[in-house]
Amino acid sequence: MRIQIDDSEPREYMFQPGNRPEWKARQGFYLIIGNAGGVELTFDGEGIAKLGGPGQVVRMRLPGDLPRAREEG
Repeated sequence: MRIQIDDSEPREYMFQPGNRPEWKARQGFYLIIGNAGGVELTFDGEGIAKLGGPGQVVRMRLPGDLPRAREEG
């Protein structure tokens, strides 16, 4: 996963199952997720719908892309 918080330099991360990192931003996030099927995201306490399939690369801005990403209730 690559994440840019506000206007900071992007950073890359590799996570193991069960990792639960947490970030805070003033403006938002830009994410590039290399295995969308293996990631569950929560934003402001709400789960985000399935992002994609195994190995699928997904790019998204939060909160900008959030309405399309949330599960429909």
